[in-house]
Amino acid sequence: MNYEAVMIYNTDGDFLGYAIKSDNKLQSTNLWTEAEVPKLKERLTELNLGNDIRKHWPHPQDPEVVALLNDPNFHPIEYADTQVIDQEKSYLVYEKIEKRDMNGERTGSFEDGDLIPEQSYIVYKTIQIPVRPSDIKLRLQQAMETVARKRAS
Repeated sequence: MNYEAVMIYNTDGDFLGYAIKSDNKLQSTNLWTEAEVPKLKERLTELNLGNDIRKHWPHPQDPEVVALLNDPNFHPIEYADTQVIDQEKSYLVYEKIEKRDMNGERTGSFEDGDLIPEQSYIVYKTIQIPVRPSDIKLRLQQAMETVARKRAS
């Protein structure tokens, strides 16, 4: 699927401008004038390069992607220390709440409610979490794009 420029004329035969076409379909309703031809060529290059990259897009578990993600110098993520409950070393007591069905009738089974801190033995541990959680997904996308660009060239 390559993108190309096509000329658009009205029914009287007057030239209106250029448009972008792919697979016999116009890709937008924008018309580019003669003065905008350099911008049109730039946009076509971007679209065709993006198309080549999509053809080579790797799976997140691709060995090359994993190798990049294991490299601490590749788009490092900023982490912050956070205190969380150590589930293995803590003894947690929860309030028991009786379940009810859709009609509000008691079912005879129970589920955990709120934590009762006075009856619990809580141990905390420090873990590192990303300052911006979205950085994890962004780093994965960057690794996949890097591999795709390498394969497309």
